[in-house]
Amino acid sequence: MTSPSVAPTTRPAGALSTTLRVVVTIGALGVLAQALLAGQILAGTAGADAAHGLGGLIVVLISLVQLVIAIIAWRRGSVPARAAAISAGLFVAIVVQLFVGGGGLMAVHIPLGVALFGGYASMLATVWQK
Repeated sequence: MTSPSVAPTTRPAGALSTTLRVVVTIGALGVLAQALLAGQILAGTAGADAAHGLGGLIVVLISLVQLVIAIIAWRRGSVPARAAAISAGLFVAIVVQLFVGGGGLMAVHIPLGVALFGGYASMLATVWQK
């Protein structure tokens, strides 16, 4: 008698999960660039504040693209549900980050920026695990 085959919970890396890996890596680099620009603001570098503001908008857009891809990849079984959940949390946190930074609430903006590194570290580990 043969045993019934059990379908894997996730599929091997395909185009969708590869795309997610690329977008997550770009998002993590975007968050790193924002931290570097924040340092330039503190150093008094001309134009750093405007660049940081524009960078924030770009990071929001990247995180939205990441969220959409993560949800689709999860629904198709290409990545674990954790990838979609972390992406959703990152998107919300980044939108909040944009508003508190624009509002000058540095007591929230700076620690939240640090927390975003942790979120992206977790997301990188999730999408790049074998």
